[in-house]
Amino acid sequence: MINQIKILTRESTLAKIQGKIVGEKIHSAFPQIKVSYYTSKTVGDVNQKMDLKSSETRGLFTGDISKHITKGLYDIAVHSWKDYPILSKSSSDIVGTVLREDSRDIIFIKKSSVDHKTQKKITVMTSSPRRRYSLEERLNRIIPINIKRIEFKDLRGNIDTRLKKFIEGDDDAIIVAKAAIDRLMASDDIDAQFKARIQYCFSSCRWIILPLSLFPTAAGQGAIGIETRTDNKKLLKIISKINSRSDYEDVQTERNIISKFGGGCSQKIGISIIRKNKKVIKSLFGLTETGEKLNFYGESKNDIKNKGETKALRKKIFPKGNKEDSIFRRVNFNRNKKINSLEKSIIFITRKNVLKFKPTFNKSCILWASGVKTWEAVVKQGYWVNGSSESLGEIELEKIFNLFNEKYPVRKLTFEDESHDPDKVIETYKLEEPKFPINFKHRTHFYWMSSKLFTVSINKYPHIIDMDHSCGMGNTYIKLKEILGERVSCFLSYEDWLNEICKHEK
Repeated sequence: MINQIKILTRESTLAKIQGKIVGEKIHSAFPQIKVSYYTSKTVGDVNQKMDLKSSETRGLFTGDISKHITKGLYDIAVHSWKDYPILSKSSSDIVGTVLREDSRDIIFIKKSSVDHKTQKKITVMTSSPRRRYSLEERLNRIIPINIKRIEFKDLRGNIDTRLKKFIEGDDDAIIVAKAAIDRLMASDDIDAQFKARIQYCFSSCRWIILPLSLFPTAAGQGAIGIETRTDNKKLLKIISKINSRSDYEDVQTERNIISKFGGGCSQKIGISIIRKNKKVIKSLFGLTETGEKLNFYGESKNDIKNKGETKALRKKIFPKGNKEDSIFRRVNFNRNKKINSLEKSIIFITRKNVLKFKPTFNKSCILWASGVKTWEAVVKQGYWVNGSSESLGEIELEKIFNLFNEKYPVRKLTFEDESHDPDKVIETYKLEEPKFPINFKHRTHFYWMSSKLFTVSINKYPHIIDMDHSCGMGNTYIKLKEILGERVSCFLSYEDWLNEICKHEK
């Protein structure tokens, strides 16, 4: 029987918070166990001039702590799992994780640095080759300014030190893990000065939560790794009780993928596994050391029916491309006055056409896009977007609520509908005069862009409810599932559905 567990972490505020998260999980599951906390410096903390790209720096922030566990001086080490070496062989190892936080990166750019539509250059503080490569390749896609050149400045130290250097220095931007910000903002163990620096970044900077579909992160980012000796069966049993199995498996999958390319801090590769509606989604982007470009975003598995059908099926699907993506005529409303009056609100942009009349937004508001395609379209209209639900549904917005001291109400810009809560929705257009294709009633496989389209269609042609139905992963899936149960399939996009259902065509 174990009566006491000694937890060891790095000395940083974030590391101690993460150690406490694990300790509280253990105490909750095993109230009789006394948990005590200890800290230790690592080589990476002491020597901040070491080249992170060197193979000799693997385990820079974890190796010394792991040695203490191996020697039995402490029972458990708690790490940011992304810092743990990909290629690790020892008598101790990470054997569990608690519930994984948001794995995305967040970038802060000083407002004075993006005052103009074209910017000759900006300087971003980061030492990560992965972050450097992805920003160079993709940042211009999601901001309403054209940055001609991005320069990078090496940055070391704990997150408090990094934010202090950013705020007090002349550099334009900094990129950090959102999970770190989340944990710090949620903790009572962070001092007022530290919290003020975080709040300054949100109030005095343009900020973006970078979407995983475009900017996958380091393997294990957002996850807390729990390390112990692999021969300590009693501790292994305790850790198994608090282990989030799916998160543990996802991190292992990410690490296995990266290991194929060598692993290590020098890699320009991001990998993220996302779970949604029983689907496993993989995002992989980067450049290998041999010059191979990696670019994949999609489902690891699909459960669509009728996979073996041939191109005769294409004649029976709905919609057939862009010309059939809606059976409605859209009538736009000018709601600019109402939109312009909103303050300290999260404005959820469902699709690009809701900004038909080009409203201006209060500077205190946060703009959030339903998906990356909508994001890119809105940016082309000159708006600064803070992030996206990546077509995974409005519930994804909950991941940003803890970033602020006060709760921001969500205002959704969408179409006119009797079911909408007027306090939560601003209706910017209505749908009328549904016009079905002549052969609509003979279609057998449907991909629904909205639940309203589905409802109108089955009212007109009741027999199609027995056909094959698919949709995206957000609210449409939730509402269709209420009617169809497990018969409805979900996909990341219409294109993914089309490719899957017609993949056997020649």
